[in-house]
Amino acid sequence: MKLPCPVLIRAWLTTHILDPLNLPTWRKNLIVLIVGLYSAIAVLATSGLGAIVTQVQAMYPPEDQARVTDLLTYPTLFMGVGNLLAMPLCVAVGRRPVFLMSLVVLVASGIWCACSSSLSSHIAARDILSVAAGQSEALVAFMVQEVHFLHQRGRAATWNAAIQGAGTGAMFVATTYLVPAWGVKWWYGVITIINGVLLLAAFFLVPETMYDRVDPGRLLVLTPFVLQTKLLC
Repeated sequence: MKLPCPVLIRAWLTTHILDPLNLPTWRKNLIVLIVGLYSAIAVLATSGLGAIVTQVQAMYPPEDQARVTDLLTYPTLFMGVGNLLAMPLCVAVGRRPVFLMSLVVLVASGIWCACSSSLSSHIAARDILSVAAGQSEALVAFMVQEVHFLHQRGRAATWNAAIQGAGTGAMFVATTYLVPAWGVKWWYGVITIINGVLLLAAFFLVPETMYDRVDPGRLLVLTPFVLQTKLLC
């Protein structure tokens, strides 16, 4: 990557295989893409039901109509709970295990939502799904920044937000066509299939991004021609 002028960064480069800063550019781009799509689908699964609430109401008898809104309100609460639970955990055990477990829970709870036979079961499944979807906020930001140098993080975060926004918007539009044609259960089915694909991709392509870096307290100057490889100390 060539830069028009020298870049000053506060960092200590290592040659360790586990250092995420040493990942090739294509791998970093794939990580941004995977976590961006993960965020988009997580937000859709939690908030997208509002666009099809009429079809959801038609699934349940009149005595349950007053509780249908619980499918929309409680998931927002449990998404925040998921963040509160997962952030200390990802600091303690690492980002990758929490990220993969979130995807596993999203797949399992998505199947539960699609197969639920009562409103109470549907609400419970969506609450569990939303706990897992909560990692689409802070955890994803952690992972994106940890595989990039400080001066690259702004661009990476922008791409991640763009993928999330575009993906969520496209799926919201698709939802209004998919549900009338295939039903709410297949809406969950499509979401679960996408999460399953992301789980496989993340398992093979997303490494642990947390790395304990010892800071020697030096300001390193990167040359404008060979970024990340040639250092003038």
